[in-house]
Amino acid sequence: MNSLPLLFNNEIVKRGSIMYNLMEHNIAPYKEIVEAYNNGAHFVIYTCGTGVGKSYVASAVIDTYDFQNVLYIVPSISIIADLIHRAGYHKYLESNRIVFKTFNAFPTVEQAKEILSLYDFVII
Repeated sequence: MNSLPLLFNNEIVKRGSIMYNLMEHNIAPYKEIVEAYNNGAHFVIYTCGTGVGKSYVASAVIDTYDFQNVLYIVPSISIIADLIHRAGYHKYLESNRIVFKTFNAFPTVEQAKEILSLYDFVII
């Protein structure tokens, strides 16, 4: 698929000097997440297959709202390296905007609620 500049309200989405080029199939999910958030949603579930671009959509959402305190929960440490090196999440680490945790960081429901309440945006 072709990579297109992301248009939202007919304007290219920018944050600072970063421009997002989401694949065409990721534009609709991005817009739906933004619309849900703008309408007061506290939880949005976006699922799709491996390699489709969920992390890129999440990155665009993080910067659209300028979230400063992000938690990314992953099943294994190896995924963290991929996000940092391939998906560009190093920019969030460098600015201390993101924390990565694996599923085993949440041993009880009570501890999970406490941990999750500390973040502006949570990606699982």
